[in-house]
Amino acid sequence: MPAIVVTARDIRITARQRGYVEDKLEGLQKYFVGLKTLAAVVEQSGEEVEIHLRVSVTGGKPLVCSARAKKIYQAVNLACGRAEALLRRFKEKITSHRLAVTQKAAGGGRLEQVISLAADGEPEIQYRDEVLETTRGT
Repeated sequence: MPAIVVTARDIRITARQRGYVEDKLEGLQKYFVGLKTLAAVVEQSGEEVEIHLRVSVTGGKPLVCSARAKKIYQAVNLACGRAEALLRRFKEKITSHRLAVTQKAAGGGRLEQVISLAADGEPEIQYRDEVLETTRGT
């Protein structure tokens, strides 16, 4: 379970709001197993609330996103939606790379391109088999 840190700057957040932020951050675990820390900084800027999320993952640089809205709940929802997208993209990148390396090691030919993602989230990959041309001497 990753460490969750919620910090408030220039704003007082209630226990209910802090709990809401922590619950939304815990929900990010289903998108990637290798989460180390989830840090949220909530701050007031004029009439709006701004939230900055920093997600530390194993095997990569920290993922950072932010959102701004009139209410804290809206800002948290926007920021967590963006963090979900970043985590999905990061996991997809790792998974497709590993799949390509595994296929190449198994002799599946040369990786041509990733065509698209299937309905289950797995990439459909097109390979081109290497054909060795031999010439017979006459």
